[in-house]
Formats: sequence, structure tokens, C-alpha cells
Amino acid sequence: MPFKSAKLQPRLKGRPTENTHTHGDLIQLKHELEGLERLTNALDINILATLLLDCCRLKALSEGKQLHALILKNGLLKERYLSNLLISMYAKCGSLEDATKIFQGMPRKGVVSWTALISAYAHQGLKAEAFRLFEQMQMEGYRPDKVTLVTVLGVCSSPSDLAKGRAIHARLIEGGFESDVVVGTALVNMYAKCQNLEEARKIFERMTERNVVSWTAMITAYSRHGYGDTAFQLFYEMQKEGINPNKVTFLNVLDACQCPTALAQGKLIHFQVVNSGFESDIFVTTALVRMYSRCGSLENSRNVFDKAAERDAGLYNAMIAAYTQHGQRKEAMQLFNQMQREGIRSTGITYVSILDGCAHQAALTDGKLIHAHIVESGLDSDVIVGTALVNMYGKCGSWKEAHRIFFNILKPDVIAWNAMLAAFVQNGRGKDALQLFQEMQRKGFQPSQVSFVTILDACASLAALTEGKRLHKQIMDVKLDLNRFLGTALMNMYAKCGSLVDARKVFDTITERDEITWNAMISAYAQNGEAMEAFSIFNQMQQKGLKPNEVTFVGLLSACSHAGLVSEGYKYFHSISSYYGLSVTTEHYGCMLDLLGRAGKLQEAENLIINMGGTPNSVMWMTLLGACRVHGDVERGRRAAICVLELEPRNAAAYVVMSNIYAAAGRWSEVARVRKAMVDRHIKKEPGCSSIEVDNKLHEFFVNDKSHPNRDEIYAELERLMKLLKEAGYVPNTKLVLHDVAGEEKEDMLCYHSEKLAIAFGLISTPSRTSLHIIKNLRVCGDCHTAIKFISKLVDREIVVRDMHRFHHFRSGICSCKDYW
Repeated sequence: MPFKSAKLQPRLKGRPTENTHTHGDLIQLKHELEGLERLTNALDINILATLLLDCCRLKALSEGKQLHALILKNGLLKERYLSNLLISMYAKCGSLEDATKIFQGMPRKGVVSWTALISAYAHQGLKAEAFRLFEQMQMEGYRPDKVTLVTVLGVCSSPSDLAKGRAIHARLIEGGFESDVVVGTALVNMYAKCQNLEEARKIFERMTERNVVSWTAMITAYSRHGYGDTAFQLFYEMQKEGINPNKVTFLNVLDACQCPTALAQGKLIHFQVVNSGFESDIFVTTALVRMYSRCGSLENSRNVFDKAAERDAGLYNAMIAAYTQHGQRKEAMQLFNQMQREGIRSTGITYVSILDGCAHQAALTDGKLIHAHIVESGLDSDVIVGTALVNMYGKCGSWKEAHRIFFNILKPDVIAWNAMLAAFVQNGRGKDALQLFQEMQRKGFQPSQVSFVTILDACASLAALTEGKRLHKQIMDVKLDLNRFLGTALMNMYAKCGSLVDARKVFDTITERDEITWNAMISAYAQNGEAMEAFSIFNQMQQKGLKPNEVTFVGLLSACSHAGLVSEGYKYFHSISSYYGLSVTTEHYGCMLDLLGRAGKLQEAENLIINMGGTPNSVMWMTLLGACRVHGDVERGRRAAICVLELEPRNAAAYVVMSNIYAAAGRWSEVARVRKAMVDRHIKKEPGCSSIEVDNKLHEFFVNDKSHPNRDEIYAELERLMKLLKEAGYVPNTKLVLHDVAGEEKEDMLCYHSEKLAIAFGLISTPSRTSLHIIKNLRVCGDCHTAIKFISKLVDREIVVRDMHRFHHFRSGICSCKDYW
């Protein structure tokens, strides 16, 4: 007769049903296994089954293997019930290989065995294999039962699985199972996961019997799809029908509270949580912390955290994330340190959350401290943590460290590659980003939408039009949806490469346009000096019912500035707050300063700064200083320069512009004083650089640059051009050479400016009539502007120059800026 242990027998009743994993449970399981191993007589199958279920619940793989050995030793593997439980145990413990071996070794398989293995693959997220096993099962003559069909329904978890889900639904109807509450709930879950909420609701309404699990499934479906109000409505309807919410219900209805407008609803649910006795549950407590954070009530988040009966890593992670999401890095760091003091082990999520709060230059020291903790924990090569580190260092300006960490990630995924691409782009390393993008594809990674958006930004920064067009074709080839995010990135790329026609074509193909899309088109026209087109787009935007935001007016004021439309600029500026009820930002003031400065209204510009109400920043004073250089206002320029240097003592541009103002006025002693101050303070001027893309490669040139492999041909072409230009009437503007040297030397200095060298290279390297696209990192010089007008007419080419302020489109001797820049 089988042995029944008096100690073990009571555990057959009243076992915990939740998937909890406590230290005490595991110790008890170990003791019971030791007792079994000492037995010499036959083992009770029910006791073995109970212990296997405990191994499943506790995910105790080592103890499960001990039980497997005992079952083998006692010749009980032929018991199909135990074999099925072993399959489930190995699956729950993550050992799919062992689960498959048990299944393959079974002499007699049944529907339960097949279902157990299908469930094992489904549990590991291996959908294709689970579907294959389901088909194989039927081909071998086994008819799926209700449990099998419900199991396979659980595998249907995305829109691409909807057809399979419908087919299984038909099988359930055919078998007469649709009225079963478990089946109905599974169908609700399946349709919701497959993005068909309408069908999920129909199933729910047809159910003759509904329990708390059914209601929770429908509430969860609405919550996860962003229909919070409907989720709340169902939550209260459920209770009116006499069904009390359980823990899972509360977790999902709290998740429906996603914004400040849901705070009152969240507080009502919190009240019910307390009355239902779930406040002490750590999972519910964590959900409350997250809910209050999402609803903008950080104080309530912290109150819930402080009152928690117990705290684990999950609760700490939620509170740390709440602080970082609200920009309170110091509080997040204090909580992280408290977590360490309390001996709670940080997880990958802990590090990801707190690194998010360190992703700006001022927080680099804290970011490095967290990095040291990560290295100590051994998680630095983890793909998720490593990606967070790449993101943090990239946003802190440390792209080299980001690159080093990226190559330390053992198995980078597309998200990790995207983070590294972004780190390069954010730090002005567009060429490196393009190279990394190519490497990413060589290693077999398919670029995502985010990949394309990021790399298009790199093309925009480099004005790499050819590469940008190639990427556009690739996007079309892989049939990516040209939604507002990707479409706006394409528009921005074309606009910043000076190709307004292509930018507008993309704009016209985007079906779902939001404020960002319209603003991008307004900005594109503004940067390219097409003010009337910018105004037209603004009017169309309003006719479509979209409300402008602060960014919209930055584009409109920029358009006014580039076109010299002072009265229109004032009209838009005053309407920001008076008509549209928006805040006037420093960017708006900056645009107005630029507009007034270009128009020579320097007194109005200075008054605007003085009377703006807030504290002017260095950019505003620098804008006024630049205008003083253009219009030769020495004293006002000196005042502006003093204000810039008070805010940024090492601002090289302020020294250079002031030096140029003095030089233009012939005050050479003042020039010498400013330049000496720069030398004494080790402040270096940023050299002028012009670049041009030829054959998918970016070529850079500096003044008098002779480093290019084709320098002899470039200089010969430039000398030929200068001779033709002078014959056509071009006269070098030597007044723009702000050095105390002879006139002939001044002409030579003008001749070899970086933009002229880039154009000469473009002319000898591209077919005739091809347009040339040049990027200048500083403002294009007046003499080069005049020379390029002549060149465009002589060689019959369009030449597009993007400088630090705007675009210049040169055609047939005329510039789009109309000599106003």
C-alpha cells in the first residue's frame, strides 16, 4: 500500500493559490523533499503531484529536478499525470528543453500532454512554435479540448493573430463552449489583445455568466487601450451587480488613471482599496504610487510610499521613477541611497529609472555614480541597462563614453542601436551616426521607425541630401507607414537640405497631421525665406481646426525676421498672449530681437530686452550684439558684449564680434585689446567651416585649406572662377577683411574662404547643371554672398547655402534672401 506521510498529507488542502514566492515556502518544500528521499517504500502520486505544483508556483527548478529524479527512481514516469505536471513545472521554471524532452519521451501522449507542451511554448513567448504544435497535434489525430483551445487563444496576442483567434473562436462555438465563463473570458482577452475592442465587448455582453475575472478582463482591455472613462464605468457597474473587485481588478483600473484629469477618480479607487483591505498588498501599493505620479500628485505618491507596510524593489522603483519623471533628481538619488541602506537589492528597472533622471549635463556626476553601482552589480552588459547608460551619457554630452558602453553590451537590440545613433546625432556626430546606421544593417538589424527618424536628423544636420533621399526610398521599400512622426522627420530633413519642393511633397502625403507636422512646414518655409508661404500654411492650419502653440509662433516670427516684415512680426508677437492665450517665451523675444536687429531698429531691440519682464539670457544679448556689428553701432555693441560676458565669461563669439565691430570702425587698438584678452584667457575662436556632400561623402573646408587630396584642382578652378567673376563685374569687398593689412592681401584673404573652396570642389566633382548644397557653420560672409550670386549665373547652377541663420538659394545671379540677411 502506498506510503502516506502524516506530515505531508495536510498540504493537500488549503495550499496558497497565488503565485507568491516566499522564503518560508521554499524552505518547507526543501524539508519535504528531504523527507521523501529518506523513504524506502512506495511514494504517493498525489503527494508528488502536490509538490510539483509547489515547484511550479515557486519556480523552484532545482527542487523540481530532485522530484523528477525521485519519479524516475521509483519508475513513476509512466504515470501520464506526473509527466504532464513535469512538463508544466519545467515550462514555468524556464527550462523549455527539459519540458520538450519529457514530452518526447512519453510512450502514450494525450490531449493534456499536448496542451501542457503548447502552454510551455506559449509561456516562453514562442508563438510560432506553439501554433505549430497545435497543428501537429491535430495532424496526429488528437482532438483539442476546451482547455487546449483556451490555451491557444492565449497565444493570439497581436493584430496579426486575429485570423487564428477567429478560427479558434469558431471551434469553441462548434464545441458548444462559448457560454462557458472561462472560455468567454479568454475570448474577451484575445480580441482585446488583437486590437478588436468592439468584438471583445460583444463577447462580454453575450456572456450569460460573468465573474470577477470576466469583468476584470473587460476593464483591463479598456484601460490598456486608453479608454479610462469606460474602464471606470465598468468598474462601478460590476459592483452594482454585486461583484466585488479583486486585487487584479484594482491593479488594472488604477492603470486607467493616466493623467491629472483622472486624479479625482484615482482617489475614489484608492478609498475603495482601503475599504477592501488591499492597501497592505505591495503590488496594489506600487500601483497607487504610479497612479498618483501619472496624475501629477507626487505628494500623494510619497504618502502612499511612506505608509507602506513593507517595501520591495518594485515599490522603490515606482517611487524613484515618479521623482525622475517629475524632474526631481535629488529626491530620486536620496531614495536610491535609502534603498541601498535598507539592504534592498537594486534591479535593472531601478537603474533605468534613475538614469533617466540623470540624462542632462548638470547630472553627469550622479550618472557616473549610478554607473559605478551598475558595474558593481554586474549589469553593465545587460542590454536594457546598457541602453539606459548609452542614453544618459549621450544626453550629457559624453558621446565617447556612450560609444564605449554600447560596445560592451553583450547582445544589443534595435533599441540599443537607436540609443547610440541618437547619442551621435545629439552631439553633432552626424557622420558617425551614418556609419553606425550602415553597420547596424550589415549585422542583420532591421531599422525601426525610430532608427529612421534619428538618422534623418543626422542627414538634416549634415545637409546630406543624397543620403536623405536614399533613406526615403528605403522607407518606401520596407513599406513603413509615413505617419506624422516619420513624415515630419522626412520634411525636416528635406527642409534643412534646402529642398523645399520635396519637403512640401512629403507634407502633402501625410494624412494625419498634428501641430508638430504643421509647425515643421511653417518652420521650413521660414528658414528658407518664404514668409508668405509660412503665413499661408498657418492660415490653413487654423482652418483645419488645429490650435497653434508656442512653437508655431517661433516659426512665424522667424519668417518675419528673414523677410524684414516688422509690422507683421509685431502683430504675431502681440497676438500670442492677447488672442491665443499662450505664454510669450524667451524664444519669441529672441525672434523679435532678430527681426528688429536686422531691420536696423536697434533702439527698439534694446528697449525690448530691458522691458521684457524677465531676466534676458546671453542669446538675446548676443542677437543684439550681432545686429550692432551689421549696422556698425559701436557703443550699443559694447554694452551688449558686456552683458553677454557677464552671463558667459568664456563666450568666444562675443569677443570675436566685438573685435569685428572695432575693426570695421578702424579702432585697431581696441581690436588688439580684445584679441589679447582672448589669448590671456585661452579663449579660441570657432573656425569657419563649409561642407559639401559629393558621392555620399561629406567634404569639409576651412579658410586657405590645402588638406584636401584634390587641392591643386580645387585651387585651379577657384582661380579660373575669380578671373571670370572679375570680368563679369565682381569687385571683392575688402572692407569685410577685418585685419590691418594691404588691399591686395585682403583680396587674397577673401578669395580662399571656406564656402568658395567648397563650391570650387563641387563644380569639378559633379555633372554640369547639378545643384550644389553647402553648409556653413557661421554666418556666410558678405563678399562670398556677392561672389556666389555671380558664380550661379556664370555656371548656370543652383547653389544652396545653409549658414547658421538661414538658407540662401542662389539662381541666375539672384539670392532668395534678396540681400536681406
